[in-house]
Amino acid sequence: MVAARKEVKGAPPRAGDLWLDLDPEGCGIVVISRPDEARGFAILIRHLQALPAREVHSDFYLELGGRGRFFR
Repeated sequence: MVAARKEVKGAPPRAGDLWLDLDPEGCGIVVISRPDEARGFAILIRHLQALPAREVHSDFYLELGGRGRFFR
């Protein structure tokens, strides 16, 4: 899935970048990435939740623990 993409390093992700983690959350797409005073950047990820199976939007830091890597 990430073979044709390069990992984003040293810069915040942009909307449309791929987010990948090796936990149950799996992978998703960055929907929002904007400057935020409290955290530096506010990042919202759209991904599939396993049970019950549905599409969700999760805050990268609060709900996903700030884990994972971004690819462009």
